[in-house]
Amino acid sequence: MLTILVSRLTLFFVQKHSRTFSFQKMYRIKYKNNLRKEEKKLNLKRKEKMEQERRLGFILRMIHNNIKNIIRKSSPEGEKGPGTQLQRGILGYLYHHREQPVYQRDIEKEFRISRATATNTLQVMERNGFIVRKALDKDARLKRIQMTEEALQNHGQIEAHIDMMNRRMLQGLTRQETDELYRLLDVVMKNLEELDGELGDRTDGQLAGGP
Repeated sequence: MLTILVSRLTLFFVQKHSRTFSFQKMYRIKYKNNLRKEEKKLNLKRKEKMEQERRLGFILRMIHNNIKNIIRKSSPEGEKGPGTQLQRGILGYLYHHREQPVYQRDIEKEFRISRATATNTLQVMERNGFIVRKALDKDARLKRIQMTEEALQNHGQIEAHIDMMNRRMLQGLTRQETDELYRLLDVVMKNLEELDGELGDRTDGQLAGGP
């Protein structure tokens, strides 16, 4: 009788510990599975972030922001300069074409802006003393755009600063790598121009040539 009782008690404890061991094992397996799922989600987020950072538009945007910050930090405080990037670009264009006649239509074509945007921007620049517009004798409606003497002198210093910044951006690249970089950027620019043209020809919300 005692032997049977001991055997039953032994069986009971064995079964109890077996169930406990099974529960612990299942819990560990479930915990590991959850951990793997969380790690998978985290790796996916990291991958998405890396892919986003490698998107060309994102990289170009970062370069653009860095250039803006450098220009802002290197510009003397209180110096009266063009208020927008478009104005700075127009002054740069006028500076490099100062020996040639430049008209509003040239600005519109070069910067791919509307006539209204060009008109408003040039009016602001004229009020701020950056440019003058002179009517031609043969056609008073056609006005040549020129930089003022003060703007011309100030922009000469800006050009020297831009050259310095350009050298720093290309630092560490060989001449061959630099030429290849410009070639690739030119391809990117042409692709964007084509896309811009396609979007500009939209009809009823569809790209030109679409179904």
